[in-house]
Amino acid sequence: MLRAVVLTHRNNEEAGTVAQRLLDEGLPAEHVLVVHNPTAPGLPPPPVPDGIEVLQAPKNLGYAVGMNLGMRRALDAGAEHVLLLTHDAEWRPGAVRRLHAAAREHPRYAVLGPELEDTSKGTMFSYGVRMSSLGATRHMTSPPPAEDGIYPCEAIDGAFTLLRADMLKRVGLYDEKLFGYAEETELHLRARRAGWKVGVVAGARGGQDVGGLSRPGPYAYLMARNALNLANLAAGPPGVAAGVGRFLFYAAVYARRVVDPRRSAASKAHARAYVTGVVRGLTDYFRGRWGPPPEDLPGMADMRGL
Repeated sequence: MLRAVVLTHRNNEEAGTVAQRLLDEGLPAEHVLVVHNPTAPGLPPPPVPDGIEVLQAPKNLGYAVGMNLGMRRALDAGAEHVLLLTHDAEWRPGAVRRLHAAAREHPRYAVLGPELEDTSKGTMFSYGVRMSSLGATRHMTSPPPAEDGIYPCEAIDGAFTLLRADMLKRVGLYDEKLFGYAEETELHLRARRAGWKVGVVAGARGGQDVGGLSRPGPYAYLMARNALNLANLAAGPPGVAAGVGRFLFYAAVYARRVVDPRRSAASKAHARAYVTGVVRGLTDYFRGRWGPPPEDLPGMADMRGL
């Protein structure tokens, strides 16, 4: 049995559109759950098709907690597979059916996703994620060799993911301390270490608007902090050291923009927020501070998608 969880932080029609498309793919309404992480306490849930339940969170709890709320409901209801979608997920007709069929045909694949297109650019965004020996990750923008119609990889993007329930029951759900970013890769690492496989189903085409870096401070903070956590799990101290060096290099690139006289004031502010986010994210990893980004971080007032 397949159950789907749609996570949204908005109260417009996007989540309802995704839910309706799931109904069009053949899922019964009672097998679809929308989890609403409101951008501010008290905001009403989004409109959804009749028969679909909306689980209203008290505030924006982050991706990991929000998806976990939905996954627990699905597991309690006896789901064999759980499909996780964000409100901006898109797909070509039949993609969900392809994923579910592949999961049933290849039970060793506990994590499956579609080929992902960046709908804002019309280019391929991901055929899965590769992880280096030191825990660094990158999306594959061209397909690797397929095995039985599946592209093996180390992780897939969390915006469109099909998970086996027995894997979740064995290794657990998302690590809620991470709040957002890298939590899917951390879960997929646990799944692989427990003996399951991760892959992208060839011919199942999905998409999302990857967009630009609109919240540089919170984004950089979570990416830096959570990436060190992942690198430590993957490779121990050498992975952490490599991660620190990698993010300090990124920060240096953005720091040059801060002092570049050709840059606009807005561009400099954007770069400054990114540098601040990286430095504080790295610092908080070593301090052991988890959860959402600090309230005084630049850009937190505009944090609407984390």
